[in-house]
Amino acid sequence: MGNQPSPQSYFEPRATSAGKHYGPMTLGPTLTLRTVRDLMLQFQRPQNSALLPNEVGLLLSMAKQEFAKLGAGIELDVPEGTTLTVVGDLHGQLFDLVKIFQFNGEPSATNRYLFDGDFVDRGKHGAEVFLTLAAWKVLYPEYVHLLRGNHEVSTINEYYGFEEELRCKYPKDPGMRYNFNAVFATLPVWALVNEKIFVVHGGLPKQAQVTNTSVLRKLSKVNEPIQESLFQDLLWSDPQDPEGFEMSERGAGIMWGPDITDFFLANNNFDMIIRAHQMCMDGFRMQHNGKVLTVFSAANYCGRCGNRAAIVKLKSDKTMTIHTFIAANQTSFMARAQDPVAVRIPVTHPVGTVHHHDPETPFYVGDPDQAVDVQPSVTGHALTAGANGVCLSADGSLLCTTSVKDFTLQLWESNSKGFKHLLSLRLPVRPHKACWHGDKLGLGFLDGTVMVFSTQGLLKTAAEVSEWKHQAQECETDFASAFFPMQNEYDDANETRKVELNSMFEAKQVERLQRQQEIKNLIGQCEAGAISAGARYKAHEDAVTQLSWSRSGSMLVTCSRDRKLIVWSCEPAAAPEAAGPEDSPSENSTDTVAAFQLLPITSVSGNVPFVDLSWKGESEILVAAGGVNGLVHVFDLFGASTQDLSQVHSFQVVEPTPVPIYAVCFNSAGTMLAAAGKHEAIHLYDEDFNRVQKIQGTHSVGITQLKFSLDDTMIASAGMDSAVRIWSVTEALDIDQLLDVVRGQMAKVTLESTAEEKESWQQQLVELRQGLQKAMLVGLSDKPQSLCWVPSQEESYRLVAVSDSDMSVAVWDFAKTDMFL
Repeated sequence: MGNQPSPQSYFEPRATSAGKHYGPMTLGPTLTLRTVRDLMLQFQRPQNSALLPNEVGLLLSMAKQEFAKLGAGIELDVPEGTTLTVVGDLHGQLFDLVKIFQFNGEPSATNRYLFDGDFVDRGKHGAEVFLTLAAWKVLYPEYVHLLRGNHEVSTINEYYGFEEELRCKYPKDPGMRYNFNAVFATLPVWALVNEKIFVVHGGLPKQAQVTNTSVLRKLSKVNEPIQESLFQDLLWSDPQDPEGFEMSERGAGIMWGPDITDFFLANNNFDMIIRAHQMCMDGFRMQHNGKVLTVFSAANYCGRCGNRAAIVKLKSDKTMTIHTFIAANQTSFMARAQDPVAVRIPVTHPVGTVHHHDPETPFYVGDPDQAVDVQPSVTGHALTAGANGVCLSADGSLLCTTSVKDFTLQLWESNSKGFKHLLSLRLPVRPHKACWHGDKLGLGFLDGTVMVFSTQGLLKTAAEVSEWKHQAQECETDFASAFFPMQNEYDDANETRKVELNSMFEAKQVERLQRQQEIKNLIGQCEAGAISAGARYKAHEDAVTQLSWSRSGSMLVTCSRDRKLIVWSCEPAAAPEAAGPEDSPSENSTDTVAAFQLLPITSVSGNVPFVDLSWKGESEILVAAGGVNGLVHVFDLFGASTQDLSQVHSFQVVEPTPVPIYAVCFNSAGTMLAAAGKHEAIHLYDEDFNRVQKIQGTHSVGITQLKFSLDDTMIASAGMDSAVRIWSVTEALDIDQLLDVVRGQMAKVTLESTAEEKESWQQQLVELRQGLQKAMLVGLSDKPQSLCWVPSQEESYRLVAVSDSDMSVAVWDFAKTDMFL
């Protein structure tokens, strides 16, 4: 990686007296599995973790002998029954490497690894990362492979942290970095897997159109790459979306487009390129129509980026699986091991499957000076789909997320430990927003449709689907129980018995496939029945931008880009008349009567689309944000009829000109309204809609979401700057009182001041106000689409957010005592 802030400040002072921070580990003339494991344990200790200098020299010497046997490129096969895991940049983040081995397994004959460079710089444990990999390479030279990255070059690691790291750890060995770089110079720079997948740290060279396997095989290793050479391009180049190529902004390598990729792959009869070198927020990135995959394995890069990390598993059948994970918690690894949580997510490109490994320990995102602990939970939405709507049941036990990109509704069980996935329903149209009240779950869709589901009906479907999936697992277990004894008997059986065993196996296989298909059909029927049970109405001519239940739950209000606001009554559907025997449904029928029915009561049209809704406490007063015209409309829905929807008030947010308003939110008591929009300010109004405060400098760009906490003491805002901020309502209201005291004190010294001095005092007051308006920053990897607060323990808060292009549901837990306002 290049063009990143210098990491030298990350290194804390170490003891410089010889021996004070070294561990007792000695290696011996040959390495054993026990030795390598003990070495890794020593590296994870909070103290006395460094390897003795003479042992470092011994291990580097053994590793150099192994790498010297290799050319500039290596050609690898993935034998049947084995996997090859490709790991991207690690950058001295030892505990991410430990975590990979924990959930993906240690290197072995069946679990092989290819590490794609950039082992050092940036992080604090570059020496330990490379020494760990070197030890595994010496132990298993055929199963562990390392490629050189651009940071395994002396002129680079001299300035990006590795030299400082070694100087702190080995103060009496000034030649230590030279010893490491001597080994780095022997590393290969490219790999070819199964003759089809080209693996390199950076990317393609400027001469890609004439670069083939013959040219690559003739490449020689060098200590320092020559500028604008094939060797340098392999270490430094990056893919770009435009066709062709151009010189890289990094100052080394090129940027190449999809046409260059297509020609290179076709010319060499390759299928795809796997590379590292670039930080990806999701841990990986697919480019050039799925033919270039970037893998980055250093989570929360440099301790501040908040990115996920990823690895890629290749199988002998050329299938591929991506595993992603969040930053490892160093303290927990020092104390205990953690079991990862794996979630299977279907994808639409050739990658195959993505697994997410999220331990229960938090990590930091956003501004490191303001960040709080974050605990993300992964959704079941399709890769890159993201989610647009999120809502919580009244008792806080269920969470619902919706996505317009993968058409799904996802249902989750919520508890103090996190979220458990219950159900995924693929809906006939794209769900945009969601809201809950009691047993009623309302959804608004991009085509203007509105649906209402029964919570109990969804839970019943979830239980039925879970039972069928359990039976599918039992089917696989039964098949395995029958298959393995036959397999063991087959080798020693005579020809007659082998024919019998083959026949028995084929019968079992047919039985298994038939049962799995039967279960798949039954699951499909359950899900189809659940969708049929949702009351569905074509409410608007354009996308539903928001929907909200009245506090009593008797009314549902929807607004849309078609400029209409519609009020619906929602009642339980009438029970169907008893059918005669001749009318009884078949066993496999999916015909289901909707649990609720919606009836339009009244509607109103605006000059511009309404974009957000909020109810005033327990009343039937509704507030609607008018969007681009900056108007906030107030409606009284008490006694609403088909003839009249009474607008009792409207006001315009100005500062000093009208401001487009995208979000409105009442607190639960109905005593305060918050409004925000295009400008970076939150406006607070009392229950009579008089503005009482303006919180400035909230987001660098517009605000799209506002939500009061359940106890009304906090307000969360989400902006188009991909940030989520949390504010203290009490402190915001006390700002003017504090400023009045300051103004009084300033007046005493400004009576005889010049005009310039008075202007300076006023500017200082503005800066003081902005300084008082602090917020806790959490943040997402993309623009947040919806927020909701979740009931939590008495002394803590839990906030949930979803993002349009982020497959994760972000969940923040923080103690009330952590709030710094």
